[in-house]
Amino acid sequence: MNKVKKHWQDTLALMKDIVNQLDFKQRVLFLFLSVLLVIGSIGTLIFLSHTTTVQVPSRGGSFSEGIVGTPRFINPLFATSDPDKDLVEIIYAGLMTRSGSEFIPELTHSYVVSEDGLSYTFILRDDLVFHDNKPLTAYDIDFTIKLVQNSATKSPLRADWLDVTSTVINEKTIQLSLSRPYGGFLALTTLGIIPQHIFKSISPDQIIFSEYNINAIGSGPYKIQRVSKDSIGIPKEIILKSSPTYTLGRPYLRKIIFTFFSTINDAQKDLTKRNIDGLYNVPSSTITDFEHRGFTLHSSPLPHIFALFFNQSNNTIFLDHDVLQAIDMVIPKSAIVKRIFNGYGHILCNPTPLYMTGSQACSEAYTNYTTAEKISRATALLRNAGWKRNTEGILAKDGRTLEFSLSLPNNPELKETAAMIATSLSDIGITTQQQIFEPGNFDQDVIRPRSYQSLLFGQIYEHDTDIFAFWHSSGKNDPGFNIGLYANSNADTILEKIINEDDDTKRNDAHDSLLPIFSQTIPAVFLYSPDALYVTDSRIYNINIQGIVSPHHRFSSIHTWYRYTERIWKPFIKKQKLY
Repeated sequence: MNKVKKHWQDTLALMKDIVNQLDFKQRVLFLFLSVLLVIGSIGTLIFLSHTTTVQVPSRGGSFSEGIVGTPRFINPLFATSDPDKDLVEIIYAGLMTRSGSEFIPELTHSYVVSEDGLSYTFILRDDLVFHDNKPLTAYDIDFTIKLVQNSATKSPLRADWLDVTSTVINEKTIQLSLSRPYGGFLALTTLGIIPQHIFKSISPDQIIFSEYNINAIGSGPYKIQRVSKDSIGIPKEIILKSSPTYTLGRPYLRKIIFTFFSTINDAQKDLTKRNIDGLYNVPSSTITDFEHRGFTLHSSPLPHIFALFFNQSNNTIFLDHDVLQAIDMVIPKSAIVKRIFNGYGHILCNPTPLYMTGSQACSEAYTNYTTAEKISRATALLRNAGWKRNTEGILAKDGRTLEFSLSLPNNPELKETAAMIATSLSDIGITTQQQIFEPGNFDQDVIRPRSYQSLLFGQIYEHDTDIFAFWHSSGKNDPGFNIGLYANSNADTILEKIINEDDDTKRNDAHDSLLPIFSQTIPAVFLYSPDALYVTDSRIYNINIQGIVSPHHRFSSIHTWYRYTERIWKPFIKKQKLY
């Protein structure tokens, strides 16, 4: 070491002597060339670094999400609220998981579907464990499914699984059998698996009261580290840490923090102050403000449709096809999307959400007419059908007047939509009266008893086969989902083919043949499909919400999100498959 030190000292002394022998101009030239040498060396090193290394995500950092509401059931069997579903998506894993609009294996290594589409055999990955390091086997999957099917459990998912028979082949293999083919079955297999060793000692009717509905134990990318509660025991913050045993790879972000707010305004304030990194469902009117403050807006069309549904039994004017056609013609769908959603949405003219099998854009004949032209055409249509204005300015015919009540939940967007509908209909002599209900009572008091004349509401499509549940005549009565009370024998035949067909091409053809029937019969007046809006800190990378069905699906790839990066030599990059 002393020899090396002496060598450098001698070298520096020699260079000093050389410089001292130079005149002023020579010294300036020497300094200039020395600087160029240093810059060139640094540039060469940077070039070599970038050509021989790759920038990759690095583990570390955290992400804080703001959630409106508080969790009650962090359990796949009972999760119905947004806070519950968000946490279940991160804490639990299923046989399959979503990757955009596709499904990929999660707990599953591989699976086989029988030729008749009635049997799905799943082979599990090796060494699966829950967050408490206890093994996860086919018996846990069988246990979870049978609990969902048990009426004593009172799981809201029970109806989805009644047609499924679960059979354990061995610890790593489970077979799920159906009584008829169902093209959307893989969506069901994203069900989070709960640990049998924890819940088997609890009777099904008592599971809903278990402490593990908050202190949840799953096998997803993140596990609960701490639950902070207020003075009356309500969770105010939940901190999760990454799971090193997650099947698709240990997440990059070490911690996820969920902070709960009572209102979206409170959450927005914390986002503005950067107390949180992400917030879903930010009002579209404030999106521009966040985009200029170092945040990123993620948006994606949602397979949600909002429409005006009619109950012909409670008001016979809806039996008149000309009336339905006039209503459909005059409602300003584009103006609704622009005013209420700031353009983050799409108008609809049929019951299938955009970008889903069977969807079609509105015809040019509809989109090209001006508002004045639509009013003129609707007015002429009703006049030719015998409707005339009475002394009060309302259209009437044969002792009937064109007026009806419009039921909707107490939601700002729906209330503004209803007001715009009322204004547009009054222009052609149709009167509406709004009936607004609190969301908590809406299903029980209005939808289930079919206690409405018309209904402003939305439907969510998990899969293109869901169109069966919403429009087949078998679902007209409670607890069915056919809230438009639509019944058409030709449509029923095609809907039955759609739900029973597991061949994508044939199912697509069936969807195409269904749309002309809907166009001719007007089962409802379809309005719009909103976009998902998610604002996050711009320093969080690899967030992709394209193709999500429900808000909680934004977390389906959270294990790939990252905050930091590092450079690694190319020979050391491991080429790994996600599944």
